[in-house]
Parts: sequence; C-alpha cells; structure tokens
Amino acid sequence: MLFAIVATSAFAQEKGKTRLGFDLGYYNKAGLGVDINFLYNIQDNMNVGIKGGYGFKTVESQVAKRVFDAGISNFSAIYNYYIRLENRSSVFLGGGLGRYGLGVFWHDHKERVQGYKGGKFGGSLTTGIEIRKCRLALEYNFIPSSSVLADAPPSSSYGQINDKVKNNYLAITAGFFIGGGKWK
Repeated sequence: MLFAIVATSAFAQEKGKTRLGFDLGYYNKAGLGVDINFLYNIQDNMNVGIKGGYGFKTVESQVAKRVFDAGISNFSAIYNYYIRLENRSSVFLGGGLGRYGLGVFWHDHKERVQGYKGGKFGGSLTTGIEIRKCRLALEYNFIPSSSVLADAPPSSSYGQINDKVKNNYLAITAGFFIGGGKWK
C-alpha cells in the first residue's frame, strides 16, 4: 500500500532537495539484497549521496569448485546523472566507490572455505529508469577477488588448497524514493 501511495505522489527531483531511496534486488547466482540511499540533488539532473546495503549470494571457488553462500555489505559514495523523458520519467546513469564487507553466510560452510571475510574497496556502475517515485535499475559491482583456503576436490590427495573467489556481481533492483521535489 505504501508503494502505491509513493508511486502516485509527486515525481522526480529539484536542486537543493534531499531524497531517501529503498531498493530490493536480485543478484546473479541466486542472491538477494536491500539498499538504502540518501541523496542530495546538486542540480535538477544530478545528485550525490551515500548508499548502504546488505545481501547474500551463492559464490564458487575457482579451483576446487566449492560453492557457499556469501554475505555482502556495502557502504559507498554515489553519483547519479538523469536524462529527463516525457511523462514524469527519466533515465539515469550512475556510479559509486566504497567499501564492501564479505563473509560466509552459513556457519557450516566456514569449515569448507576459510579466509573469505573482511573488507574490499570496490565500485559500481548503474543505469535504469525512474517513473514518478519508482526506480528500476541494473547495477554491476566491481569487487576484487578473494584468496581462500578451500577443501580440495575428493579426487585430489591434498586436504586443502589455496583458491580464489570472484566477488563481482550484477544486481537487478526495484524500489521507490521519498522526497526530492518535482521536475521544474
């Protein structure tokens, strides 16, 4: 009900106004996440702000092919540029830089994959469309790979091996925002 009210209220943004956004996302390789954005409109078609979020996804080590669920948090500085369309909508391009926190999501996997936790500096590129106060986006997150110690495959005589895990992921998000003013 809240989503329907926000979607039919005022639209877009005005210079000097702030806005608060909430996004739910699907991450490639079976993941889900949520983001909260706090933005300041530096121009009618540009804003800057901070984004925080948390999600989880399935990851696989590159050598041993061990699969586990990873928790991913982020705290980033972000920038968005808007190209206004007709009918109270706009296309946007954006990016961000910040810190990503990584960890094993399920406790029983910690014995199979060790060393997959801590922070990484990374970035994101985003594009999408906003219609009134609703937002649909496609976001790619660039996070450096992690070195892990994983159980070797059963056919191997080694107990554990040094392995790597790719942390990059693609997210498809949908959400809404509150505030921001109206297009002039």
